[in-house]
Amino acid sequence: MNDSVKKSRGRDAIIEDNGTANSIFCGLFEEKTRRTNADARERASCPVTAASSAVRRSICLKEPAKDILCGICHKDKENKSFSRELGSFPMTAASNAVRHSICLKEPAKDILCGICLKDKENKSFSRELGSFPMTDKNLPFDAVFVDKDRTKSKYYCLEMWPYPSAAGLHVGHAINFMPADTHARYKKMCGYDVFQPMGFDAFGLPAENYALKIGGHPKDITEQNIANMRKQLKSLSCMFNWESELTSSDPRYYKWTQWIFLELYRKGLAYQKEAPTNWCPHCNTVIANEQVINGECERCHNKIERKSMKQWFFAISKYADKLLDGLDSLDWPEHTKTMQTNWIGRSEGAKIKFGEIEIFTTRPDTIDGASFLVLAPEHPYCKKFTKVEIVKYIECAKNRTEIDRTAEKEKTGIFTGEEAINPYNGERLPIWIADYVLWGYGTGAVMGVPAYDARDLEFAKKYGIAVPRRGLIDPKGLGERVVSYRLRDWSIGRQRYWGCPIPIIHCPKCGIVEANDLPVLLPYLKDFKPKGEPPLANDFDFVKCQCPKCKGLGKRETQTMDTFVCSSFYFYRFLDTKNERELISPEIFKKMMPVDTYIGGAEHACMHLLYARFFALALFGKEPFKRLVHQGMILGPDGTKMSKSRGNVIEPDQYIKKYGADGLRLYLLFGFNFRDGGPWNDSSLRSTIKFIDRIKALFSKEFTKDSAELVVKRNQTVKSVGEDYENFNFNTAIARIMEFSNMMQGGFSKESLETLVLLIAPSLPNLSQKWWTDLGHKTDIFNERFPTYDANNLQTKEIEIAVQINSKIKGRIIIAANATQEEAEGASEAIIGSVPIKKVIYIPNRLINFIV
Repeated sequence: MNDSVKKSRGRDAIIEDNGTANSIFCGLFEEKTRRTNADARERASCPVTAASSAVRRSICLKEPAKDILCGICHKDKENKSFSRELGSFPMTAASNAVRHSICLKEPAKDILCGICLKDKENKSFSRELGSFPMTDKNLPFDAVFVDKDRTKSKYYCLEMWPYPSAAGLHVGHAINFMPADTHARYKKMCGYDVFQPMGFDAFGLPAENYALKIGGHPKDITEQNIANMRKQLKSLSCMFNWESELTSSDPRYYKWTQWIFLELYRKGLAYQKEAPTNWCPHCNTVIANEQVINGECERCHNKIERKSMKQWFFAISKYADKLLDGLDSLDWPEHTKTMQTNWIGRSEGAKIKFGEIEIFTTRPDTIDGASFLVLAPEHPYCKKFTKVEIVKYIECAKNRTEIDRTAEKEKTGIFTGEEAINPYNGERLPIWIADYVLWGYGTGAVMGVPAYDARDLEFAKKYGIAVPRRGLIDPKGLGERVVSYRLRDWSIGRQRYWGCPIPIIHCPKCGIVEANDLPVLLPYLKDFKPKGEPPLANDFDFVKCQCPKCKGLGKRETQTMDTFVCSSFYFYRFLDTKNERELISPEIFKKMMPVDTYIGGAEHACMHLLYARFFALALFGKEPFKRLVHQGMILGPDGTKMSKSRGNVIEPDQYIKKYGADGLRLYLLFGFNFRDGGPWNDSSLRSTIKFIDRIKALFSKEFTKDSAELVVKRNQTVKSVGEDYENFNFNTAIARIMEFSNMMQGGFSKESLETLVLLIAPSLPNLSQKWWTDLGHKTDIFNERFPTYDANNLQTKEIEIAVQINSKIKGRIIIAANATQEEAEGASEAIIGSVPIKKVIYIPNRLINFIV
């Protein structure tokens, strides 16, 4: 790099001397970034020091670069050191290249700017393949959400944030982000102020287990993974608001995780108690009921055991009714709402006493047909039984998970030898203990009525119990009317290391005390191997603390929080990342919430989506997500779920390199139904790419006047494509654009080509910008309005149809669209003459056939 660049005559000086971009965006060029940098020095995912800041300031602010630090070579000119702990400003490909060239005195060969759209070496439009990420110039707005002069309507479009695994992104992530971004760009072109943030769900068992496997530390590995995934995400050319990026393992974020815990604790919604829990012996931790799938851990797929221990819970069951009632107002897939409804499991019934035992039933009108009672193994009444076989059965049943016990499997039970009296008819009923009855549901005891319940009938037949067939009774006045729920409180404590510390202090004098020094920092433990107890318990410096109340010696809570806690509120924090006083300001909350459209997997129906709704209702009393859209799953080429063990994982990087981000995006949009997904197919991708070449070919043709048919087709396409973009029907949107472009092969006006480019812009953001420039426009295409249609031109006014005699074409006529048969016959007289006609076959808008 020559001396004029080193002297940094201003940011344009670099461009003039390198011959590359017209402007390189510098975060320190704007005052707002300088302000936020001061707050963010303590921790960060990307290294920057005052020295490297000086480089950027020298470029943008025409100040001399005294301390030059390069984010690539990791050398500091003066200090000869490099600190990865400081700084929060994200490195860009362009700024890294500039720093590297200055520090190592090498020419900056690959400085690419998304504004000038030129590549130094190729002298061509570098976005042709769509591989370079959109720059800040293309961001929808700069997150100043409280600007009272804003006239546009907000549109909060949010995709579920990814977990930064070592494997990085695969196309399963891309089908979530790229089509969702297409929808967001469409809304921006419709005049909305679009906010589409991105962040990383960084805490949790996968990172910790992977670190144990390779001998690394989860903090270091997570930061490396985030850097890689951030680079991959930017290569997707999505319109993310990177200035609002969040990472759940950042203390500035999990400070609010801890704050929410304390808020719930103060409201009586967070508590600790001894209780049977789901213990995963492989992960060495408790997991929540929602994270047990078919009796197995949803993470490692090992069998779950039941283990009694002191555990932290969130009282989500107190919000069961609100969670149920709120579903009616949500624009969510019906199957997702049904899953939550069934998981919450509201049941209205009655409590009826059979002597000492009180049962719960939803059908008190069937009591005359009861032939036995069934107790849950945990029922206090069971403690009186001392027979070895009964005690053994109870212990065995208690160790099975609730999910496993209520599954559609053969039920087991044991007769206690005792009987109870039916309060309605006085009959003596045998008392059984069975695994399918749960202590937490109702009273933990039910009456068996095999004539009216399939489960009871199956149990009665297996154990030879009578099946009396008696009529229904009037249950009025029988027992106490009650409501019961299947939903259990959320177990949130984890006996592992890589998670958010629970902000509680245990004081021998004061009991449980809230920590007042948020954030309670997670220490950098070298030995974090799980041993069945929290690894933090072995860190004396972490455990030992002063009680905020009595100032005596206390002990910190050593369990960490379930990672789902961290992801249950990030949609609020995205909106107010710089606010250190509150989770989100009331003004921003009012202006920006709820999320207008939330996109993510259906597998989160009874976990993340349920937890997030609970947080929203408990903290703000309002639903968080107005509309929910689920994306389908992309399978491997072999038609099975993508897995590294199967060797069928498809990474997007190679396809972006070969076809560009736009090429990959077009295949994801057209090759799959967004909600269904399907198997990956390279040949289909290559054929999809050919459509781009057909659009390019249109630019070599001369403009003509549009035919009447093309005008109608253009208006029909605008109407249909807008509806498809709105409803996430991207494959049909692309198909309609293809039909329109095919009709343009016969000739078209500049207006039609401009319409085509605007229609395809949300789908091909990089190429469409080039084509828009080629058409003579100097504006950002995403600041243009999406085309509108003329309702008067949705139908062709006149059409040409074939005239046949005895099914052979004799000529063609022009008639009004949807003309009557009589009108078509009259227009055909010049062709058919005066021959005698036996029969006329008329197909409107297609043909008329005279049988002579």
